[in-house]
Amino acid sequence: MFKNIGYFFFFLLLTTSLSAQSLDQYGGYTGLEGTETGQWHTDRIDGREWFITPEGNAMYVLGINHIDTDDDQQQVRGNLAQWNFNSSGYGAPVPVIEEFPGFISVRLHDAPHWLPADRFGFTDVFSEEFAEQTEQLIREKCLVGKDNTRVIGYSLTDTPRYDLDIVRARRGTDWVSSIRQLGPEAAGKKRYVDFLRERYKDDFSKFKTAYRLESVNSFDDLHHYSFKN
Repeated sequence: MFKNIGYFFFFLLLTTSLSAQSLDQYGGYTGLEGTETGQWHTDRIDGREWFITPEGNAMYVLGINHIDTDDDQQQVRGNLAQWNFNSSGYGAPVPVIEEFPGFISVRLHDAPHWLPADRFGFTDVFSEEFAEQTEQLIREKCLVGKDNTRVIGYSLTDTPRYDLDIVRARRGTDWVSSIRQLGPEAAGKKRYVDFLRERYKDDFSKFKTAYRLESVNSFDDLHHYSFKN
């Protein structure tokens, strides 16, 4: 913990020092140049990866995540400036990003660990509906930042629960179990059965030996099996 705190104060001192030197309008240090493209990107300079501002200058991005629309925006901007932060992190309202470059947050599903139980759930990511909704959502978010040079980039789905042991302990299930417990017509269930066919090279006897399932006699039967035991 103390090591992390030390890093924090080091970079805070670094940004304080740079604030007295030449910075471009985005917060990039003009004394360390990358390739000027007119867009945010990354460059390797002296063996290190740097964010490069649209004006072609290296920037160490230091910000705060989770600035909410309900927060006092004037106070937020004042605090960021006073604390020598140069970014609004990800998820900030666009007016804050206009002053402190940041990332637009895109939540693609409802499995972030912080969601309450009544909103948390595992999506069938193999379904056409999910594909269509995801494409539409990404299109909408990208249009917000398409011509806005204050938008550094996009963050996708904050801290999702992809692990198995922890999520089982906290949510009582996991994504794999949720997918394989879907109904026979669900896209995810079909893909799971296809995966098992591939995994066991279409040899059902090997699968049955591994899973010890006595009530099914073919891979096709698995479409109707609940996998709840």
